[in-house]
Amino acid sequence: MFFINDHDRGKGYGTSLFQFMKEKTGLTTVDVNEQNNQAIRFYEKLGFRKIGRSEKDSSGKDYPIIHMSL
Repeated sequence: MFFINDHDRGKGYGTSLFQFMKEKTGLTTVDVNEQNNQAIRFYEKLGFRKIGRSEKDSSGKDYPIIHMSL
């Protein structure tokens, strides 16, 4: 999970971090809070597609999660 400060969005930091993680770990799936439309759009631009949804996050809290994969 990573977060980009509001005033730093749109400068390529997120894409650079994603590329680094993909190269180092083979990252092909992500989980995104369903309410975070900006993050969902970001990952869709990188080629991710929605593959599922969970009512709760990995801690069991009531935060719906969108599962995405390349």
